[in-house]
Amino acid sequence: MEENNYYPFGLKHSGYNNTNLANTNYKYKYQGQERQEELGLNWDSFKWRNYDPAIGRFFNIDPLAEDYSYQSPYNFSENKVTSHRELEGLEAVPADNFKTSHTTLVLIGLGRANGAAGDGVKNGSNTLYSNLSSDLQTDGGLSTLRGILGSSTAVVTYAGTDSGLASEHMVETIDNYRSVNPDGNIIMIGHSLGGKDILNAAASTKQNINLVLTMEPVSVNAEGGRALEGTPYKANLGDNVKNIINLSAEKNMFSGGGGIKSNNTQGFGNSTMPGTTHRSIDNAMTPYLKPLIQRTSQGVNPLIWFKNADWSNFNKNIPKDKENEKGSSGS
Repeated sequence: MEENNYYPFGLKHSGYNNTNLANTNYKYKYQGQERQEELGLNWDSFKWRNYDPAIGRFFNIDPLAEDYSYQSPYNFSENKVTSHRELEGLEAVPADNFKTSHTTLVLIGLGRANGAAGDGVKNGSNTLYSNLSSDLQTDGGLSTLRGILGSSTAVVTYAGTDSGLASEHMVETIDNYRSVNPDGNIIMIGHSLGGKDILNAAASTKQNINLVLTMEPVSVNAEGGRALEGTPYKANLGDNVKNIINLSAEKNMFSGGGGIKSNNTQGFGNSTMPGTTHRSIDNAMTPYLKPLIQRTSQGVNPLIWFKNADWSNFNKNIPKDKENEKGSSGS
């Protein structure tokens, strides 16, 4: 057992930290980063840069410095160390967005920013849909959930990324939420490229997830290629994921994708949604996701709710497709 106390920029307090029972071989310290003590360096190795907590600065230039010209390329956590944490030496992620009153976290993965025209995120670090420029907010059906689920539900929406960067940000968000609400509910919903990121995040995290629901998840290569028909994305999900629902469109392009259960204790279901296409299935499902999320948060089995829901008006929610408008990676 080891006790460490730090100044805001990560310099360790001296004189009273308890290290009598510490494992001296364990080097992952401040913000979970590896401490380099060889040759008296005493710096932290983030994924992309090395950081010196004594001066509160990185040694290396921010790889995304051109996107953040308003600040020094050596800043740590944008100098907002009391409200943010540093994400792998690339960008600051708010650590105080969640409250104990947020009994449920809903993570949403949308289709590709900028749709078939290309990955709008590209080499940037921002994957939050609300922070994208308006011309890249082309897949907003699911994003409307943020305003209708009530104050006890925190909703975080990401744009799907070719590179998978959004899935890394999702895992970080899950950990941040769990640090505030260790027993809260987590529901993950993804469509198209965002479905791929949702699946990868769910497969990567060790935190408990109440439900993973995907709608025709797909993947493309990191250079910005296009997904092809018949190439759905699948991922094995561990037993930390309690329930899995995979939805396909009737006029499908990517049927058969989604989460794969790892044991029989997990709830599991596949369904084809009548009258939908790849580009319309998310908008058609949105009105039904609110009650599904609410009931799941109340402890209702989401598979039972899905089976017993009234789908008689489902076709009325299906919008007409508009070529290249939605954030699909294929056509």
